[in-house]
Amino acid sequence: MDQILQPLYSVFGFVVKFLFDVVGNYGVAVILFTILLRLALIPLGINQFKNTIKQQGMAEEQKDIQRRYANDKEKLQQAQMQLYQKHGFSPFSGCLPSILQLIIIWPVYRIISAPLVHVMGVLKDNIGSVVFDKAGAVTASTGIAKILYDMHLITNSQATQATMFNLPLIDALKNSTEAMTQAVSQGLMKASQLLDLTFLGMNLGKVPTYQPSLLFGPEMGTWLPLIAIPLLAVVTTFLSMKLTQSLMPGAKNAKEKKAEAERNKKNPAKKGQEGGPDPSAGMMKGMQYFLPLFTLWISFTTPAALGLYWIINNIMSIVQQYLLYNTVGKRTPVPVAPAAKDATKNTPALKG
Repeated sequence: MDQILQPLYSVFGFVVKFLFDVVGNYGVAVILFTILLRLALIPLGINQFKNTIKQQGMAEEQKDIQRRYANDKEKLQQAQMQLYQKHGFSPFSGCLPSILQLIIIWPVYRIISAPLVHVMGVLKDNIGSVVFDKAGAVTASTGIAKILYDMHLITNSQATQATMFNLPLIDALKNSTEAMTQAVSQGLMKASQLLDLTFLGMNLGKVPTYQPSLLFGPEMGTWLPLIAIPLLAVVTTFLSMKLTQSLMPGAKNAKEKKAEAERNKKNPAKKGQEGGPDPSAGMMKGMQYFLPLFTLWISFTTPAALGLYWIINNIMSIVQQYLLYNTVGKRTPVPVAPAAKDATKNTPALKG
């Protein structure tokens, strides 16, 4: 997988390094990188938004088809495909932005976990590693990892994973002038390649924790500020989902939902004609709670820089949806097509 995504590692790392050289702050560079990445995906967001308008417009026709062919899955699929062609709707284009977001998050995580390699350009061979046998004895050791391990500045696990996760190496080199001097004198890295991960008093290379012994212990100044990252990530994730749903084309406000519920209560037959509850609505409601919880877990298991990326990405999502709603959405109202009056007599012609 690393070989396939290596071009993205290189491109993302280059952009973050360029931004860091311009602004001189790692946290600001991550924020600007997130904004640029989100801006690059705007065309897909616009296409997804327009596709949603088309989907809303053919909702009634789709319900008719589902009622007509409830017991014939083959004809149901044929009729749905004809409906999609009629409206120029692609059921897959709406998923593309979400799929890309999932693909992109891994390279972002990789460059954040190994910034010495992917951002600052230190060679992997120079980072090195320490290899242990089953008994825990060292069988081989090279590079910066060897220097730090021999000086008891990193753990066995950190020494083994030095090239993949070199954030502990940055802390160790910053805290030991002797180790840094050896690394530079041996030509393993330059002093200018030691990245400062501080942002607003927070070390973005640390993984946030909820352990009281750390939050309120001797290193409280290091750990307590980091708790803001998971909290903001969860809040912005929840707000992003709520606002995005409320600004979707065809979305009903609270007043409209209440009026519809009252109509259905007075006329149960009408409610039955609407094809039952929308399964996607239930799924979206479940995601409102699952995704924030998932975000909370991610924020407490990955470096704080990834949580910062997540926060800015959520804010950009909210801004994008608001702008699309007030531009594309208002210029292109949902073209609701009326349902057929007699579903049994108005069967669409099927090919084949």
